[in-house]
Amino acid sequence: MTHRDSMQRALLITRNLPPVQGGMERLIGQVAEALCTQYETAIVGPRGARLDCRPAAFHGCPLSPPARFLAGAAFRARAAARRHHPGLVLAGSGLVAPLARLAARRAGAPYAVYVHGLDIVAPHPIYRRFFLPAIRAADLVIANSRYTAGLAERAGVPKGHIRILHPGVEVPAPVPDHAWAASAFRAQYDLPAGPILFGAGRFTPRKGFADFVTHALPAVLEKLPEAQLVIAGGVPQQAVKRAGNEAEAIRRAAAAAGVAKHVHLIGSPDDAGRARAWAAADGHVFPGRDDPADPEGFGMVALEAAAQGAPTVAFAAGGV
Repeated sequence: MTHRDSMQRALLITRNLPPVQGGMERLIGQVAEALCTQYETAIVGPRGARLDCRPAAFHGCPLSPPARFLAGAAFRARAAARRHHPGLVLAGSGLVAPLARLAARRAGAPYAVYVHGLDIVAPHPIYRRFFLPAIRAADLVIANSRYTAGLAERAGVPKGHIRILHPGVEVPAPVPDHAWAASAFRAQYDLPAGPILFGAGRFTPRKGFADFVTHALPAVLEKLPEAQLVIAGGVPQQAVKRAGNEAEAIRRAAAAAGVAKHVHLIGSPDDAGRARAWAAADGHVFPGRDDPADPEGFGMVALEAAAQGAPTVAFAAGGV
């Protein structure tokens, strides 16, 4: 195989792909689709991943626990590098940077790492000893925001190796009947009349919903007594960094503040349900916390809201 042939081949290694839900998963799904249009792309990822493209090869690994995924992905990535001869290896996050490094060595190719925030600052000593060096050694580190680029530089990544590539979302087709979609959303969840403040995201402390319910929602209700806070999401089951039951924390905060009847947790709707939610929303609430140990590197849901025509109110925290 010639060098020119290998330059038309890529290897993507990632643990973050749909149907696992989250902004990073949607982003890496888009990255996979874009790579497949430009390169003959092999992918090492979670077993059962849903892709909108047809890769040259897909090597699936058990998603959980993370250590099992990493062990399986390391073996499959090295094998893919030997068989596929990629001219580029891309790690979808810092978590798989060591795997990309090994595969790139096997293929004699450069490797890049897309970093998102937490994968730079994760405090676990094993991570910092074995994973951060693989990020620092990458030929290219792609950061999702200026904020994340700053984290990478402070973590020892050479500034000249860092490039910023903001995530994007597709502007959806207009909802044929906006009023019907909004009405259907209210009916589906038995929501009373009044303005809808919509929030979406994994139920983790970083998202700040419990704090918003405690410190902001009562003041909102003084001005808008019929307002309803609707939060779509769920407890992340596959996250590397696990947290407590944030859904229960939101419910406790609502009860303590006396606003429980105004707070609605609706789980994770499908794409059609999410479109109806945006149609019904009068505004998007994004109260992410400024947590150096668990930063919001970018915040794709704010782009989703903008694409749907919903204004976002957010704290100036992290990459937001």
